[in-house]
Amino acid sequence: MARCALILKISLAMLAFAANSILCRLALQGGHIDPLSFSSLRLASGAFVLSPFLFYHARTTLSLWRPLSGFYLMAYAVLFSVAYIHLDTGAGALLLFGAVQFAMVIHGLFKGESLSAMRACGLVLALTGIAALLLPGTKAPPLYSALMMIVSGLAWTAYSVRGRAGQA
Repeated sequence: MARCALILKISLAMLAFAANSILCRLALQGGHIDPLSFSSLRLASGAFVLSPFLFYHARTTLSLWRPLSGFYLMAYAVLFSVAYIHLDTGAGALLLFGAVQFAMVIHGLFKGESLSAMRACGLVLALTGIAALLLPGTKAPPLYSALMMIVSGLAWTAYSVRGRAGQA
């Protein structure tokens, strides 16, 4: 039963991430909003929705806020939005998720975690997907946009790692 719950949670997280990419691309594609305004709206909305949980559960002051975590989150959001101006939704999602998977596995290895068969497969798939997308001869996305999305994924990883360590 616990395994089914885990699979359900992972599936819901993947759906949320995919929906995030699609909604971002739709908003930016038609010129309805510029990337920086979109990022500001996303971050402000997230802060508005999550603030009550922070104050309810933490019952503490904002002195625990970590500027570096805020920087990583902002870097993720801004680079993500700017990169999507010239990226297809699928390419952007592949680059983002591949970068996050790669960075999370590498971080785990540096922290002494073992490289299980599942993690190794994830690492190989992430690198293969990114390489297949960026190799010459393929219909590769613009390099600058691709690099911004990859750095966005690295920023998300840094934010997530700090959050897991209680440094968010």
